[in-house]
Amino acid sequence: PINQGNSHWTLGLINLRQKRFEFIDSMHGSDGGRLAVLRRYLKDEHQDKKGAPLDLGEDWVDISYTAADGTPRQTNGFDCGMFMSRTAEYLVRDAVLDFTQADMPNLRRRMVFELSQKALTD
Repeated sequence: PINQGNSHWTLGLINLRQKRFEFIDSMHGSDGGRLAVLRRYLKDEHQDKKGAPLDLGEDWVDISYTAADGTPRQTNGFDCGMFMSRTAEYLVRDAVLDFTQADMPNLRRRMVFELSQKALTD
């Protein structure tokens, strides 16, 4: 999760399997340099933990998802946290990002249930 100016939540991912740095914004804004921050973070962590530099050559790509990619789009000014958390969950489960703004009330109820049960549902 990335908090932008205490007013909006987005999602930044380091996808090690596919060698990608990914940025998803439910309002479909630009990454604003956040992909570069993810690159720097991974390099710094690798140097710290492995004691050697990490080569993020041509194999690694930056992806900033847009409306053209079919990612869910937020249509109000207050559901960014739900969009961010549900997007993260769907991606971890390798599920299709097929939810919409209209699904938010049900997704909120599901999240409350999952938190109260301390377990994710299928």
